[in-house]
Amino acid sequence: MASKNSTHWGCCETESDTSSFITCTQCMNAFHYTCLMLDEESITSEQVLSWVCSICANHVPKGNQNDNTPARNISKNRGNKKKKPNSPPEVDLEANVTREDVRDIMEKTMETKFDSLVTKFNSMLVSALNYKLAPIEREIAEIKSSMSFMNESYEKMLKEQEESRRMIKEMQGENEGLKSTVLDLTSRVAQLEQHARSKNVEIQCLPEKKHENLMNIVKTLGKTIGCEITDADIQHCTRVTKINPNSTRPRAIVAQFAAPRLRDSFLARVTVFNKSNPKAKLNATHAGLREDNAIYVTEHLTPALKDLHYAARTKAKKMGYDFVWIRNGRIFVRKSADSDYIWIKDTKSLDKIV
Repeated sequence: MASKNSTHWGCCETESDTSSFITCTQCMNAFHYTCLMLDEESITSEQVLSWVCSICANHVPKGNQNDNTPARNISKNRGNKKKKPNSPPEVDLEANVTREDVRDIMEKTMETKFDSLVTKFNSMLVSALNYKLAPIEREIAEIKSSMSFMNESYEKMLKEQEESRRMIKEMQGENEGLKSTVLDLTSRVAQLEQHARSKNVEIQCLPEKKHENLMNIVKTLGKTIGCEITDADIQHCTRVTKINPNSTRPRAIVAQFAAPRLRDSFLARVTVFNKSNPKAKLNATHAGLREDNAIYVTEHLTPALKDLHYAARTKAKKMGYDFVWIRNGRIFVRKSADSDYIWIKDTKSLDKIV
């Protein structure tokens, strides 16, 4: 390595003490290793002593020729060679090359190489990404398609659900109206059915006899309670089928009188007789039979009213009510002689018995 005192530079003007350089043995110009892009540690001492810069090397005859022919001008001899793409610009080596020219050449060469590497890297990166992302893109496309289908199905279900809700709401309104209508019609039918029995009385628990004469039995009962009954007063008299076939009680007798007033008079006399004879209430002997079974004379109720009457009697007995009676197809209860009566219209009315 040459001293930096009185040194002529062939590359740049940087003369820092830390700079390392090599001297051309021909022109004695100094060149920094960094400017020449050489590794100082890879240069031997013999190479340092015989090193020639590129400018001097182009002017020195080749050592293996004896004709002292000057070195050929590379730029002239190879001028017809096809220039490679992105190659650095050609430099006339016979001309004086300054440090600015060397720096420009190096910058352009590095820039060209760097651009080529960046372009190649980008191409490789794009290809790799496209290869890796292709399955993901396909999966995303499938997911989008599935989501679109699910969204359409969901929207369809929402519309159907909304329509179903609307229909259900309408049907609920119609159902409430129908319920009200059915209840009203049921009540009217029950009233009509009970009104059709307004002339009937029902005699329960009277033993059945073969060849019995039911009209004579009714007339005998009327005579006993003080209500004279003739054949003309009885339009029809028969035993009716049991509601419960397994019941051991005899079939009830239903007698239809000529008028509701006669029926009411007959029932009133039965009540008076039972109150007047608390120890000898109506029984089978009062109807001309030998048995002394207790018999009961009531209004002829519909099956629904019979069930309601039974429920009312059961509830009243449980709650300590003293009176349960029927008047013109209506059921009444009273807790004591001084309390108000309760009209049992339906099963909900049973809650009033407390």
